[in-house]
Amino acid sequence: MKRSVPLVTAVVAASALALAGCAGTAAPEGTSADGKLQVVTSTNVYGDIVSAIAGDTVDVTAIISSTSQDPHEYEATAKDQLAVSKAGLLIENGGGYDSFMDALVEATGTKAPVISAVEFSHDWPGNDGHDHSDDHSDAPTDDPTTEASDVADDHSGHDHIEGFNEHVWYDPHTIEHVAEKIAEELTVLVPSESATFSQGLADFTAGISTLEGALDTLSAAHAGEKIFITEPVPLYLTTAAGLENVTP
Repeated sequence: MKRSVPLVTAVVAASALALAGCAGTAAPEGTSADGKLQVVTSTNVYGDIVSAIAGDTVDVTAIISSTSQDPHEYEATAKDQLAVSKAGLLIENGGGYDSFMDALVEATGTKAPVISAVEFSHDWPGNDGHDHSDDHSDAPTDDPTTEASDVADDHSGHDHIEGFNEHVWYDPHTIEHVAEKIAEELTVLVPSESATFSQGLADFTAGISTLEGALDTLSAAHAGEKIFITEPVPLYLTTAAGLENVTP
């Protein structure tokens, strides 16, 4: 029985060391248990862009992953709030499309950087001077945001900017700039993977260039042809293709 005290002491000491070891290896803020940066996006559209750039070097969570879920109507859950609170980088569309993200950012008080895609649109009324210089001087001059205000839709009552088409992921130019910003932020947050992000961005922008080439071909063959649409969602693409929206 005299040996019981030393034995108990040894067990307690070992337990304390184990707990100390666990505490010492806790994941840094904004990273998952495996040490990867946690990126949370409002929809899988932006989640897919992050994955295209970063591959499996970061953990990506899209709050909305179903195409049947309208972000305008989405109500965030406690699980969503937890995900945002633990994220090291947040990406939203903005412009009233996914306002639940703004509410989550405010509710959590997170200090993680937030990338809002609409801010990279040439047509965003609140554009704060992002450098969008590029070689798209021959892009169509029709304004899809003006056209959007004339298209009847079922989005009334949401926090939209009047006359602005918030569906900017259909605009190749805007998405290219968004991708560049994502790669930039990822490089700051995970500098050890900078080469991965650089290559991922190059591959992604190459795909954008291919899409723009296809739109140019379509425009050359069908420029000026008239279209009717029920929603303003694809107007950036139809404008780039040289098509004229004549929806009453």
